[in-house]
Amino acid sequence: MSNDTTYQWRKQVVWGLVLIAFGAIFLLDQLNILDIHDLWHYWPLVLVFIGLTRMIGSPTPSEFSSGLWMVFIGTWLFVVFNNAFDVSFRNSWPVLLIGGGIVMVVKPLLEKRAQQKKGNSHE
Repeated sequence: MSNDTTYQWRKQVVWGLVLIAFGAIFLLDQLNILDIHDLWHYWPLVLVFIGLTRMIGSPTPSEFSSGLWMVFIGTWLFVVFNNAFDVSFRNSWPVLLIGGGIVMVVKPLLEKRAQQKKGNSHE
C-alpha cells in the first residue's frame, strides 16, 4: 500500500468511528440514558479532532497547516466557552492574531521541507 492509500484508508476509518460515536450519543439521548445538552459545551473539541485527523499521516503542507489552524481555533473556543482561566471573547481575541501568524509561518517552512524531501528522493 502506498502512503496516500494508507492515509486515505486511515482517514476513512477515523471518520467512520466518529459517525458511529455520534450515532451512539444521539441514540442514548433518544433512549433517555444520556442528556445530550450536557455534552454541547464540548462541541469545539470536534474542531480539534478534525484538525488532528488532517495533521496525522502524510498530509500536504496545506492540509497540515489547515489542521493546525482548526486545532488552534477549537482549543481557543473550548477555553472561551468554558471560561477557563477567566478567558472570554473580549480579552482573548488577540490570540487569534497570534495563531494566524503561527500558521502563516509554519506553512512555508513545511512547503520548503516537502520540496527538499521531494528533491532528495529524485536524486
